[in-house]
Order: sequence, then C-alpha cells, then structure tokens
Amino acid sequence: MALYGMDNRQIPSSKLLVDCEESDGQQELKLKAFNKHCHYNPHLIGRLSDDLLDYKLIYRSGVEVDVVPGTSKKFTLLEYKEGVGLPYQSLHFGLLFTGKNHLLQQHHALADSLCTCTSCPKQLHKSESPTINPTGLV
Repeated sequence: MALYGMDNRQIPSSKLLVDCEESDGQQELKLKAFNKHCHYNPHLIGRLSDDLLDYKLIYRSGVEVDVVPGTSKKFTLLEYKEGVGLPYQSLHFGLLFTGKNHLLQQHHALADSLCTCTSCPKQLHKSESPTINPTGLV
C-alpha cells in the first residue's frame, strides 16, 4: 500500500505490503496500512500528518474505497477480490493524504487566537475578545 500526496501522486519509496484479513473493511484496511506506514515510514508520516483522519483509502484508480466497484455492496477485501477476479497479491490500494483534518486544526488554532466573532457553531473561536473601534471614538 503506497502513500499519495495531496497532488494524487505516489510518494516514492512508500509502497508496503500490508497483512489483512478477508473480512477487513475499509476502516480496518486503512488503519492497518496507516499503522504499518507509521512504523516503517515515520519520516514520510511525520512530513505529512500523524492523524488517521488526514488520509483516505483509495483504489489504484484514485477513487475512494467505500463500496465494491460496480455494486452497492460495502467494501470488504474478500468482496473486492471476488469482484475484480484477481489474487490478493495483485490488489493495490493507497493512502491519500488529504490534510483536511490537519488543515482544519491549524485553521481553528489560528482562528482561536485571532477571531472575535460570536457566531462560531462549535465555539472554537474566542467570543469574549474585545471589539476594536476603527474610528477610535468611544
């Protein structure tokens, strides 16, 4: 299982074999791949993000793994293998770094220190910051 950057390109030297069970679904496969990359490619994970939510599991075509292609069946490794008619050794997946959670956390950290709005739905911004009067008049 290879790592892919935000540009959808495979990161060189990031391909690893991942031990899986036939019953593994999308989340289990993603977690196993992520853990293996954390162990064997910490320099790559460290450069991207060590948060599982920043990645999505993709087929070789770049489509996110959710259902078995051409069906409405929830993805399991066995269903996918039988659907494509290939041996396990020929099945290729990737972990695509989306950075969404990482970027969202950075945004909220920045916004928390700067924002004076009171309309944040999750109250992630400071609402008690003093408002600035641009005219300087009270």
